[in-house]
Amino acid sequence: MVKANKQAKVANLIGLLKPVSRGWAPYHRHDARKTTFGAVDAAIFTGLWQWARRRHPQKNKSWVKEKDCHPQGNRRWVFSGTDVDAKGHPRPVWLFSASQMPIKRHTKIKAGANPYDPA
Repeated sequence: MVKANKQAKVANLIGLLKPVSRGWAPYHRHDARKTTFGAVDAAIFTGLWQWARRRHPQKNKSWVKEKDCHPQGNRRWVFSGTDVDAKGHPRPVWLFSASQMPIKRHTKIKAGANPYDPA
């Protein structure tokens, strides 16, 4: 029961952070650089890493990584936990990575363009 409770804390924290980062990334993908997204991911990871180390003050770094970080695809250090769906089945939850969001630039409108001219 204690293990499920601690995993629920990680899942709850991810549940609070995930919508914020998933909303921030699409909003800023038109005017931000890719390095900005990487810096945001690094800042979130640093805060989560400090939180995880504070949760387990008597454990070493590799133990904390083994417990709270799990690989997802080609990413090795992804904070993840286990949440319970509506039917009571456990499901893994991962933190969203803003740097995975593709950058889309607006195309500049030509000076001679007229919305009323069909050509």
